[in-house]
Formats: sequence, C-alpha cells, structure tokens
Amino acid sequence: LATPDYTSYINAILQAKPDAVYCSLWGGDLVAFFKQAKPYGLFDKMKWVIATGADVSLARAMGKEMPTGIIADQRYYFHWPNTPKNQEFVKAYLAKNNEYPSAWAAQGYDGIYFLAEGVKKAGSLDAEKVVAALEGLSIDAPRGKATLRKEDHQLYADYMIGEIGWDKNYPITIVTNTEVFPADKVIYSLADWKKAQEANK
Repeated sequence: LATPDYTSYINAILQAKPDAVYCSLWGGDLVAFFKQAKPYGLFDKMKWVIATGADVSLARAMGKEMPTGIIADQRYYFHWPNTPKNQEFVKAYLAKNNEYPSAWAAQGYDGIYFLAEGVKKAGSLDAEKVVAALEGLSIDAPRGKATLRKEDHQLYADYMIGEIGWDKNYPITIVTNTEVFPADKVIYSLADWKKAQEANK
C-alpha cells in the first residue's frame, strides 16, 4: 500500500506468467497500479480478480483507461438489482450529485435507513433498545432485502460478481456478465460463525 512505484511488482508478475492474479489494492493505490501496469499489457496477459475493481469511484478516476475483463464483486451496484427501489435511489442520487452512486453511497443510505427503522421499532432513542430492535430487522434497501442477523449483527444480503466492461449507455465502465449469489452462499453460517468464535477464545 501507498507504493509510488509498482514497477518491480509488475515485472515480477510478468516473469511469473500466472494464469490469474488476485489483487486487493483499492482506492488511490489501485488507480496508481492500473496506470503503471496498463502500458505493460498486464491486464491482457492474464486474468485478474480484484475485490474492489467494481468501485464506481475507480471507474470515474480511470475513465477511458480503465482495464476491462477484470472479475470484480460488489455489495451494491447502480444497475443491480433492477428494482423500483434501486431505480428510485439512483435517480435521486443522480439528480443531486450528477454521478452514479457507489456502493459506499448505498451502504451509507442503508445504515441511516436501518437506524431510522430501529428507532421507530424501539419507540426510543435508548441505545440498548435500538440495538435490540435492530437485531433481525430487515429493510427494503437499494441492494434488495437486507437483514441484520441477530446473532452476530452481520448484514445478510445477496452479492454480485461480474466482469468490468463497457456499455454504450454509460459514460464509465460497469460490471457486466453479472452473477448474483444468495446471501446464504456468501456469509458464514451460524454454525461456522460459532466455531470461529470458539476457536478465537
């Protein structure tokens, strides 16, 4: 992280000639890496899986230079899910900010939505009562149904994976060829969670 020159890493990857590379860089570090690696043809020589590769902020920063074909995942995307709730959210966000919402924007919205519903359900601003009200609470979020699991307070929601590509309807790269995984396939089961808790004691 915060490496100004990725040349040595780029050369090492090229020399290793892997079939695929998993990258966990994000934000400004990923932008810098992309800009330095693209002239080497790094993204054409092997498959890339980048956890944060579908970030809308990244697509805006890279513009026409954004590498395509990258496999990326996202908790929310402005064209997924294709529901009235998400369309309404995107329309309102676009009108106010003149840009498409990122997953961070949707998550911020979800957080406030959950809090408001928790306070309403609790009928109080008392922290303990709100926490109790939030446990197991579901909301109709832009990303679809989202639930705060009672046992570990983790968000239970579907997850999307796809490939970065261009669509003539958008000014930035988007996630294409998407596949959606149900929440129960991407989050620890309660049994596994309890085992992990015991192992960490």
